[in-house]
Amino acid sequence: DRASRGEADHARRVAVYAVATADRMGVPEDELVLVRDVALLHDIGKVALDLDTLRKLGSLSDDELAEMRRHAMTAVAVLGEIPGLAAAIPGIRAHHERWNGTGYPDGLRREAIPFPAQVVGLAESFDVMAFGAAWMPCLGANLARDFIQSGAGKEWDPEAVRAFLAIEPLIQPIGMRA
Repeated sequence: DRASRGEADHARRVAVYAVATADRMGVPEDELVLVRDVALLHDIGKVALDLDTLRKLGSLSDDELAEMRRHAMTAVAVLGEIPGLAAAIPGIRAHHERWNGTGYPDGLRREAIPFPAQVVGLAESFDVMAFGAAWMPCLGANLARDFIQSGAGKEWDPEAVRAFLAIEPLIQPIGMRA
């Protein structure tokens, strides 16, 4: 359906942005593959969410927000049973952590956040702001870039932000809304 297609497009865009950012940062190829895997799977835990919550337009209640925040841990529980995905689990778990320690689920900060989670979290934030989500209106790429730049050193690694801002204009997004 349209919602699952939107989630798939989101995951593919996040993967493209995250891998391009990591590549710009000089990350070796094996790590780029890991970044791609984390990006493609980062929201897989949403399959366990109540569809009404996932598709709700506008702000979420505290309970709905708490449910939404469990998606990373749900992904870890499901994917942790698949031996070939073990390396991706820390990045999936931590993709909502923030450079200044204000993220979740563990309040990690700076380099304690696994590198794949750092670039996937940055790419996901941009994608949601630029292209919107059920719970967030589309702000457009220009405003999203401004938010990303203003979050350097607070929400995201400043080096990753510099790399992202260099590659983002070169990418034609997948599944872009008209």
